Amino acid sequence: MRITCPDCHGAGTQKTGQRVQVTEDTYTDETVPCTGCNGQGWVEDGITPVLPPPPPPAKTSDGGSRLPKPRRAKGWLLAVGLLILVGLFGYVLNQQPLLKPAPDIVAEAPRPESFVTAPPATDAPQSADTLKRSAPPMQVVYMVTHKHRLRDCHGRLTFSREGLRFDSDEPQDSFAVRREDVTIEGDALRIRDKMWRFEFDDGVRVERIFQDWKAGTLRPVSAP
Repeated sequence: MRITCPDCHGAGTQKTGQRVQVTEDTYTDETVPCTGCNGQGWVEDGITPVLPPPPPPAKTSDGGSRLPKPRRAKGWLLAVGLLILVGLFGYVLNQQPLLKPAPDIVAEAPRPESFVTAPPATDAPQSADTLKRSAPPMQVVYMVTHKHRLRDCHGRLTFSREGLRFDSDEPQDSFAVRREDVTIEGDALRIRDKMWRFEFDDGVRVERIFQDWKAGTLRPVSAP
């Protein structure tokens, strides 16, 4: 009874595991007759035919054995795929500057120009005396006489914006006080609960001098 060869499954040949070249760019699997069925694809039930050993591999013209050449198609595919990836990567890099959003342009309002108004020019030059009278003095000095009950002393009474100072020819009568510490009572000054009376040698009004100084105004000595 004939049955299908269990070794080759009815093909009658078996693969040796090697590749042989058919044409310059074509390779195929090398096969030999099946040793189980002697290339017939079937065997008698209970009988196992014995085949001769397979022939040695074919010799080339230079005396060497014909060996399968490496597959060049797989290398070409890898090279093409790598070139495609490099091209895509370069395209993406070139497109990035184009995708950046344009900066917002905000129009600034024109700034108003500042003008400096020059003081009006005067044709007539001012004299030194006129300039001196127009500038407020920092202090005013009067020659005065300090009245005592039994005797008098003489000295300089200096009015400034900060205070009052009396430089007497008798050192024990000299003093210097702040304007806030002085109280005007008619033609006299009250300083630390003591009354001080002065006579001015320039013939000016004593009360007016005291009141103007207390209000923060310093008048020149020549003022009436």
